[in-house]
Amino acid sequence: MGGDTVTVAGDRELTLRDAPAVRERFGWERRAVTIDCHSGRTIEGVWCGVPVAPAVEAADFPPETTHLRATARDGHQVCVPVRTGLAGLLGFVCEELDDGREGTGGDTAETPRLVAPDIDSARAVRGLTRVEPAALPPGEDPRGHETVG
Repeated sequence: MGGDTVTVAGDRELTLRDAPAVRERFGWERRAVTIDCHSGRTIEGVWCGVPVAPAVEAADFPPETTHLRATARDGHQVCVPVRTGLAGLLGFVCEELDDGREGTGGDTAETPRLVAPDIDSARAVRGLTRVEPAALPPGEDPRGHETVG
């Protein structure tokens, strides 16, 4: 079981890792996910981890949350629409990976990773350390609240 942790911080703060107690409390899923890379490659992978929705519910995110702010070890930070994020997975284990390159693996397999349907590689944060709520006004571009690590 892994030692990397992800903090999910709403009105309550949770620290999640690949551990039996976390698996029992929040569930553990195995998902095949396709990620469209900004370079034009497609990354096909199978990740295992904690579903985002029960972790967010346990952390008691406020009802006005419109986005999930995900932060990586290197400071990279993105805002994922809440519906997209809630369908996602905090991937602690990368079981399989094909990123279209010889000797696949490397940085595209880095965990923990936020993986969800319909998010591109910039939003599938690798080296994930924190997920917290964000409430953006209607029509505001979430990219204005993001940083590149």
